[in-house]
Amino acid sequence: MKFDLKLKNFQIRNLLKLGLLFIFLFYFTCKNPEKNIQEREEAKNKNLLLLIGFRDSGNCLRIETINSTQKNLYCSRLPNGICNTNLLIYTKEEKNKRVVEYSEYLDKYSICKNPIALSGLYTEKLTTDAEIQDIKTNNNFKSINSCEEIGFSNSDKSLFNKDEIIYLNSDRGKLGISIASQANQTVSFFVKESTINEAKDCLN
Repeated sequence: MKFDLKLKNFQIRNLLKLGLLFIFLFYFTCKNPEKNIQEREEAKNKNLLLLIGFRDSGNCLRIETINSTQKNLYCSRLPNGICNTNLLIYTKEEKNKRVVEYSEYLDKYSICKNPIALSGLYTEKLTTDAEIQDIKTNNNFKSINSCEEIGFSNSDKSLFNKDEIIYLNSDRGKLGISIASQANQTVSFFVKESTINEAKDCLN
């Protein structure tokens, strides 16, 4: 109950901030219509910067509903602008973009051919329509001021800073994580030494 009340207060504050922001935008856009073009353009640029600043602030809370009595909470440094269910969805457009990016990467670093193939990222399964519906039904994303304010420790190693978390969620970041994992394997019946060495060479 305390958590729900806290979360509700955060939501109200965010809505108030957003409302004030749009009032500010409306005020500077509409007052004195006789302003010259340059002044209106400057006001427009300032408004755009304010909007960008709002989208780039805050942290992201994900509430996953397991059943009627159980919920899991996850918090990250992802800002307001990208705190939504799209984080859990992988589309055909994203896959096409990934293929192009990895192909360009291979053109520059041919030594990474096998590590990229072994990463499995080329063949990662797309999210189906049914899965998308489940994700939207069972996951609620909220923009909050900070993870610490709702009880997450600032010493938690999983709380990367904003730039780190955005990079780790990018195609290149996911590839780096996979190749680093390959490089840290131990030689065994299933893992060849050459595979490990290729991954290390790719990282270097």
